[in-house]
Amino acid sequence: MDIDIRLIEHGVDQTAGVILRADNLAVSPYDTWQSIQGYFIGFSNAHMRFYRLNYDLSTNFGGNLTMAGAPSPANTWISRRFVVNGASIRLYNVTNRGQGNESTAFVWETNIAGVGFLGAGGMANMGGSAGFTQGRIGLYTNGAESFFRNLSIRPIT
Repeated sequence: MDIDIRLIEHGVDQTAGVILRADNLAVSPYDTWQSIQGYFIGFSNAHMRFYRLNYDLSTNFGGNLTMAGAPSPANTWISRRFVVNGASIRLYNVTNRGQGNESTAFVWETNIAGVGFLGAGGMANMGGSAGFTQGRIGLYTNGAESFFRNLSIRPIT
């Protein structure tokens, strides 16, 4: 899945991003954002966060993950590619999308079966049970004013 995200100036704890493999839509007035079941990968202008959302068992794995390409100036479009295959979720930065000279750079990977992540510090296994293996995608913000564009989904070849 490819997507462009533009974050407007906001607080350090506010993120916007993508929910993957979501099951519960959490539309009841009694639901919170943690009522969603799935994975939220959220970005701020300074960091990235990875959550396994599952009602009151929701967990922010790794806290604020510093990653290459995460810091971005406010009000600037950033292009991301998510590759979801089996128990693996990989994230890439994309530059020059749609300009004929597109390039990608690996940023981060998680193995949802063991719920670990791979970044600059190597793979860290965060424990946990079997991950969510299917579901919907969604766009989400927890207070960050943001814009999304150029969403495309294609099968892995």
